Amino acid sequence: MKLIKFTRDIKIGEDVDECKKDKSYIISDGFLQQLKDSVSDESIEGIYPFQEIPEKRYKGQDLTNKSILIWRTGGMGDLCFITPNLKYIKDNFSNSKIYFGCGPRFKYGIMDQPHIDKIVPLPIDYDLLLKCDYYIMFEGIIEANPKAKEVNAYDLFSQAFGFYEKIPPNQRRPTLGLSKEHLEKSKKILSDFYS
Repeated sequence: MKLIKFTRDIKIGEDVDECKKDKSYIISDGFLQQLKDSVSDESIEGIYPFQEIPEKRYKGQDLTNKSILIWRTGGMGDLCFITPNLKYIKDNFSNSKIYFGCGPRFKYGIMDQPHIDKIVPLPIDYDLLLKCDYYIMFEGIIEANPKAKEVNAYDLFSQAFGFYEKIPPNQRRPTLGLSKEHLEKSKKILSDFYS
């Protein structure tokens, strides 16, 4: 993970808010390379190491009346594996607020999740991390984790949240959270594709 600053306001993608030149943004190494391929070097003021803030790192603390920033750059399956934990938060911590960061192309798969208060674009505004009471990121939870060869992915996410023992095994599996409108659109796209 890195922090990036820009020399000017910059629009990275169609579905992404404009990045402001006076702000820092959290960016994954993979997304950083994509960004470097799409903007000029003169647009980047600097790239810095992302420093963890241990007191804000989420490890299962009580989220009653608290906010949490959660992010994973992709893919869609990994984002679905996080959703049982979001439900657990909303069911067990009243007035909790969940900010959820993901890649722009994946937001449509989770935008109807009832447990997310706000989807935030990548790269993530560092000020949002500072504003939230806690954060948890999932970069490398599967790719850089030797346990991923032996442990189910949705169990890895529950372990990272600190909810593994609290969520019954049959409730750790993700469920699809599509609205009727998005479900019908998906069916039509698949029908058109296969006809």
